[in-house]
Amino acid sequence: MKSMKFITSAALIAAIGISSGQPSKQAESPEATFNAMARMIGGTWVPADPKSPLKLALTYTFSADHQTINGNGHIMDMEVHSHFAIDKVEKKVFYVDVHGHDAVYYGYYTLNGGELVCEFREMTGDHERYRSLARLVDDNHYKAMLQVYDKDGKPVDLHGIDLIRKK
Repeated sequence: MKSMKFITSAALIAAIGISSGQPSKQAESPEATFNAMARMIGGTWVPADPKSPLKLALTYTFSADHQTINGNGHIMDMEVHSHFAIDKVEKKVFYVDVHGHDAVYYGYYTLNGGELVCEFREMTGDHERYRSLARLVDDNHYKAMLQVYDKDGKPVDLHGIDLIRKK
C-alpha cells in the first residue's frame, strides 16, 4: 500500500520510454515541461488494465489564469490533490501533492527528450527521495516508472504505472 501513495506524481506526468532507467542530461525549458504536462488535462486517467487491483481515477484542469495545473482524484480510498506551476527562479515546474490527511510531496519536473522527470520527496513522514520517469505514449496512454533512492543515492524501481484516458 505504501507505494500506492506515490502514484499521483507519476500519474500526472506522462511510457516507459526509459531505455536505461536514467533520464537524458539536457532538460528543456520549464514552459515546454508545463505544456507537456498540460496534455494530461481532459478526461479521467484510470489503470489501463481493467483487472488491475489499483483503484485510481485522476483528472487534471487548468486554473482560471492557466498558470497552474490542478489534479484531483483518488488512489484506492484516499483523496489526492496536486498542483503544478512554473518556478521562475528554479526554472522548473514545481509540484505539490497531498495524499489523504497525512502525506505531502514536493518536487520539480523537467522535460528531458520527451520524458517527464520528477525528483521529489515526502515533506511529512519518511522524507525519502523519489523519482518518476514518465511519458505519454500517445494522447490517451501514459506510462511511468516510479523509483525510490536507496541509501547510496541510487534510484531503484518501485513500480510501473500504466494509465489510459477515459473521456
